[in-house]
Amino acid sequence: MADFPRLNDVARGMLSSRLLVLPLVSIADAIRGLTASDLMTVGPTTGIEHKQELRVCDVRDYGARVDDPGADLALPLLRAWKACTTGGIVHIGPGNWTLRENVTLKGGAGIAVRLDGIIDVRMESADTALVFVDCDDLEFFSPMGAGGIQGNGYSRRQQSNTDPARGQRILRLINSSNISIHDLRFADAEAFVIVVQTSCNVELYNLAISQPDIGGTDAIDVSGQNIWIHDVMAQGKDECITIKSPSDRILVEQIHCNRSGGCAIGSLRAGTAVSNVTYRHIYAWSCNQMFMIKTNGGDGHVNDILLEDFRGVNNQYALKLDMAWGKIPRAPGPGPSIERLSVYDWTARIKGSNPRPAIMLDCDVAQPCRQIDMQNIEFIRDDGTAWKAYCNAAEGTGIPCLAHTTAAGPSTAAVSPSMAFDAASLRQMDADAVEGYDQYQPIPLPDLPTSYFPGRSPIKPQASPFMKRRLDKKAQFW
Repeated sequence: MADFPRLNDVARGMLSSRLLVLPLVSIADAIRGLTASDLMTVGPTTGIEHKQELRVCDVRDYGARVDDPGADLALPLLRAWKACTTGGIVHIGPGNWTLRENVTLKGGAGIAVRLDGIIDVRMESADTALVFVDCDDLEFFSPMGAGGIQGNGYSRRQQSNTDPARGQRILRLINSSNISIHDLRFADAEAFVIVVQTSCNVELYNLAISQPDIGGTDAIDVSGQNIWIHDVMAQGKDECITIKSPSDRILVEQIHCNRSGGCAIGSLRAGTAVSNVTYRHIYAWSCNQMFMIKTNGGDGHVNDILLEDFRGVNNQYALKLDMAWGKIPRAPGPGPSIERLSVYDWTARIKGSNPRPAIMLDCDVAQPCRQIDMQNIEFIRDDGTAWKAYCNAAEGTGIPCLAHTTAAGPSTAAVSPSMAFDAASLRQMDADAVEGYDQYQPIPLPDLPTSYFPGRSPIKPQASPFMKRRLDKKAQFW
């Protein structure tokens, strides 16, 4: 929910030097959207086995004590990181590891962090538990998908009525490149779970996240360039995968938004720069909306966005574009320009007989939205009635309320479902949550699901005993 700071000159130079020059994306490419082959190489530049052959830094050798609630992993983890910072694997073995102070791991290159156990966050400060800064060629993973981080945010909420968006985060990645984070589980950050900030060539995948049924608890927020996020299940009443500014060439696919705020771009303010973004194969169950772009004043641009193959069941809205989003103060300026937004192949069953529009494109007459194209949109309400679409200062084609001129005033249109559309045929996911988690009660770590979108397998194989045995035979792990 909170905005990232704009890039300062140092961070901007760091990103530019790491990204090299990305090819321009044509209008035809924007309509087609990004695929994994369009991205530059993402993830680490050296493999796990190579890192393992260099050295293994076991946190127990640096003073860590497992299954000891009175211990603190922070200093032993920092020492292990420094010992392996030029290459190797930091190993956090099976069992429970109490973390009482936040840890900033800085400047590593050619390093991996292998988590086989559970990090149990018991910090008193409102910091981020684990921060990676200025890293290159980094992998954070669990070889069997058993590792995870328990944020225990409920215990802090019981003691305080402060804004959750100002509370503890679990994991933050800052100004880093060639990174992968995968096969991990997360639960109950007081605020956001994973924040990727001004980083490049990043891959996040095979992740499961459980958050409480309240706002201010985003699952994954990202800004940067050349980022691929896929196969993520996120539960919690704020957003699943949210793109912040500045961002370019971001691919998000096979996401299960599970009783959440859906996916989003924003919130956006002054100096917005978001372009070449594709969301594909997104499943939204019982969400506030399936997708949202949100801003309130400011300037800059949002362009070349493709939202393709969204499926939704029991959601309040489908698509919401709000240029006067009331949850942030109005910034000077008419808002960023929003152009070339393509919305293709959406099917959804909208919750109840709610009179609100399923699609709301509420732009600003001082900064109209242009070149919106919506095709193959099939919705129906639970009661079988027509759904509504609302457009204001929005120019484009595909649904009745889109004007052919931005001078047209607000327009609302009722759209009857196609006779060929069978809402009952919309497949749901086994992991769809019946109820949300109470913010004042413990939240269990979720299991990694076998699928993140109906009928599709994970893009990359999930962690398995074979992967663990392959690594273990090369080093003396637990």
